[in-house]
Order: sequence, then structure tokens, then C-alpha cells
Amino acid sequence: MKKIALILVICMAAVPAVAQETLRVDYKEIEKMVAENHGYYDSLLGRFEQADTTLTLQELSLVYYGFSFLEGYSSFVFDREMSDAFSKGEFAEAETMAAKILEKNPVYLRANYIVACSKYEQNDLEWEKYLWRFGQLCLVITFSGDGESSTTAYKVICVADEYEILYKMLEVKDIAGQALTRDQCDAMSVVTKDGDKATIYFDVSRSLASLEKMFGTCK
Repeated sequence: MKKIALILVICMAAVPAVAQETLRVDYKEIEKMVAENHGYYDSLLGRFEQADTTLTLQELSLVYYGFSFLEGYSSFVFDREMSDAFSKGEFAEAETMAAKILEKNPVYLRANYIVACSKYEQNDLEWEKYLWRFGQLCLVITFSGDGESSTTAYKVICVADEYEILYKMLEVKDIAGQALTRDQCDAMSVVTKDGDKATIYFDVSRSLASLEKMFGTCK
């Protein structure tokens, strides 16, 4: 997977400097847009699924965060069998399971990554499409904040996405602990690749809202 990781790093480095500004992510505005202009959102989502490289970072942010406002969205994804198959090198099986997840949730980071890697290992040129999707979603999240505090936390719609960002984008060595703050953030205590200790914050309010809808009030 070293080549996949290298290509991902190159893709991230190729982003124009102007894009290194924090994205404005307003959940109320995004919810309103999805509700009142569903056709526009569906168009953006369709373009994302086809890896339309003309999508702007702001449009991609609408795709990712807007998905959490669709009817039936769940922040919890059963992916253990997919991950187990992938770790065993059973790429065809892993790809099949990941593809099924993406049918229901095309913005789920890990499934996009596993499809990309599995297709690459099977010499399927379509791997590039899924790696692009994964990379662009990672960019959206990392430009949603700086992760240094609860007020500037990275925004995710699924807790599992935190781990993809931590290990693949921020390249942390280990996760030492996790705590949920009062303002609905995950405070992740990590060990960096240089051995330093740090705390990285993720806004998980959309994930908690999904769980609340499923099981009742989260406190």
C-alpha cells in the first residue's frame, strides 16, 4: 500500500495554497440547502460519486456534511467484516463489502479507501476514482478547522472518519485516549509520528445527532 499512500500525499501537496484556508461549515445553512434544494444536492453527490474533478472544495463540503441531513442517514456503519477481509489480503471480498457500504453511504471514508486499495491490488484502474474521493473528503475535513481546540475542531459526520484522518492524514503513531467534551467534541490524546504528545479535537455533533435520533437523547 506504500504507493497508494505516496500518491495520496502527492495529491494533498498539490492543493493550491489558496485552499489552505478554513472552510466555513454552517450546519444550519447546509441543512436548509439540502431540504429546500434537494435536486441541487443530488447533482453534487452524483458528480462526487463519478469523481468530477471540477467540484470545488466548498461544493465537496456540501456533499460531505449535507449527507448527514439526508433521511435515513446513520453515523454508525458495520464495517468489521470489510476491515478484517482487507487486513487478510482478501481484496475481492473486501471490495465487495466496501462497495455495498458505499451504496448506502458514498461519503464513508474507510470504504472509499478500501475500494481504492483493493482495486489497486487487483490491477483495476478504477482505483484512482475512489482514492480521489477519499482524498477530497479528507481535505474537506482537514480544512474545516485546525483541530487544536473544541472551538476550532475538525468537523466529521461519523466518528470512524476521525481515525482515517488521524492515521492517514495526520500520521499519528498511536491514540492514547479519547474523551467526549461538553461541547460535543472528541478530544483525542495522541502520540505523533515524532513521539510527541498532543490533543486533537473533532466536532462530533452530527454523529451525536444521528445517534440521538436512533436511540434517544445523548447526554
